[in-house]
Amino acid sequence: MPRSSVSPAPSPAPPLGALLRRYAAGAPLACKPVDQGLLNRGYRLATTRGRYFLKHHFDPETADPAAIARQHRATQRLADLGVPVAPPLTGKDGRTVAVIGGHAYALHPWIDGRHRGGAQLTPEQCRRLGALLGVVHASLEQVMPPRESEERADSADPVDTFALIDDLLARVRRHRPADTFDELARHRLLERRTLLERHADRLPPRGGSVGWVHGDFHPFNVLYKG
Repeated sequence: MPRSSVSPAPSPAPPLGALLRRYAAGAPLACKPVDQGLLNRGYRLATTRGRYFLKHHFDPETADPAAIARQHRATQRLADLGVPVAPPLTGKDGRTVAVIGGHAYALHPWIDGRHRGGAQLTPEQCRRLGALLGVVHASLEQVMPPRESEERADSADPVDTFALIDDLLARVRRHRPADTFDELARHRLLERRTLLERHADRLPPRGGSVGWVHGDFHPFNVLYKG
């Protein structure tokens, strides 16, 4: 799912012939870019079989076919639980990701609806949106395997962090003439040291499980209907 506020640069038309041959989706009739695509590129595709959303996974950080396929499996499992998502279509080869010319594509059913910004929502609608996100996270816990913390082993040791803070404070004291940046740095370092002293014992245990979250819950990834 896209994660930026800037639309990608125009790109050549997707290889519709080669793509649609991989799906039982008919012959192309029209294909128009979706203006509100962000890091990835989207197209509104009409064929002799219906209307579809064609997604070109363009962003290098999210375009790995294996990672996309894992997301697709999670989406299908969420749909099976009744979460309002749009799982991708499966191609004739049993795969949901089509790689053509080194580019990854996925075909989804077209969902009518519109995007709404937060300022357009009433307090009650905000509560409903938050409840929906809670359902997504609770459902991900059911459909995804337990995830072992990969970050805990590499997180900073509080002892090392205290030493680093002391070293930086000493550098601030030695810098002459002192300026406003030095004063701000000293204030922030002391603030961080106080917080670390107060909360260092709350680090999660090594190897503890962590949960799965949506990670990209913004207005362009939510469609409103009615």
